[in-house]
Amino acid sequence: MKKKVLTTTIATGLMAAGVLTTQNPASAKADTVPTGDNATSTNEVATQKSDAKTIAKDNVNTAQTNLDKAKADTQNASDSL
Repeated sequence: MKKKVLTTTIATGLMAAGVLTTQNPASAKADTVPTGDNATSTNEVATQKSDAKTIAKDNVNTAQTNLDKAKADTQNASDSL
């Protein structure tokens, strides 16, 4: 009896979920473009990507400088021994 009630409950829940999703289907529209305050222009996206690349390059240069300094410090310590 418990299995039958559980099965019926699950089936009812799945049917209800199916009805809800078919009544309000989520659809993507690739040809629509947001407008207003939430819109991001192509130039803004390009600028953000450019800024991200610049920051990444700066981080790489800083890391390389730190690595070179660490190697030099290690060599100096090794030479001192």
